Amino acid sequence: MLEIKKLVKKYPPFSLEIEHLDVKKGKITALVGENGAGKTTLLRCITNLISNYQGEIIIEGKKFTGKEKDIVNKISFMSEEQTFIHDLNANEHFQIVRKMSRYWEPVICDNLIQKLNLDISKPIKELSRGNKIKLGIIIALSRSPHFVIMDEPTTGLDPIMHELVIEEINQWKKSNTTFLISSHSLDDVKTLADEIVILKNGKIVDIVGSGSDNVKHNFHNYILSSLKENS
Repeated sequence: MLEIKKLVKKYPPFSLEIEHLDVKKGKITALVGENGAGKTTLLRCITNLISNYQGEIIIEGKKFTGKEKDIVNKISFMSEEQTFIHDLNANEHFQIVRKMSRYWEPVICDNLIQKLNLDISKPIKELSRGNKIKLGIIIALSRSPHFVIMDEPTTGLDPIMHELVIEEINQWKKSNTTFLISSHSLDDVKTLADEIVILKNGKIVDIVGSGSDNVKHNFHNYILSSLKENS
């Protein structure tokens, strides 16, 4: 689904350097790392929100530069720092995105509104952080994407909503949707991910399957040890 080759993006003294990464179709891949490890920078390069990088990003076999509309229409990106028009409500945002998107599924949108219990009549400026995250999730999934990229999708959610979002992502995986998710929650990563990419100081230090013998019995210690060993 996604292949990255020799990607370099520098913000001196920080440098993101991804020699190679392969995100498999229909799987959930999780990015794990400390603050400043490069997770968000990598996601922004993939979605072309950062474009002046070296290397190649290949999606569905095609080099992606952000101009390939057939690929753009298949990707949804939910940023940790989402941008909304604060005087508009959620329903008005749905209408805007619907006009801009080639694919928009109103039935999916309505179902997610009900599941996540979002008040779509309130102006965005009156929504809590958790409700803004819900809105971002609904927009991302209602575009019926082939490839979903999420930056910290469960941060700020209360425990009940957190479990609902985890369940929803797992349901979408069953429809062969590909996910690339960054998260600070090792519990979420353990629950969701098929493959875990561990980042440290802008570089991949390990890639492991969540079901591998070396992680499934001692998951948290394995991930934390990988980060400490590469300090």
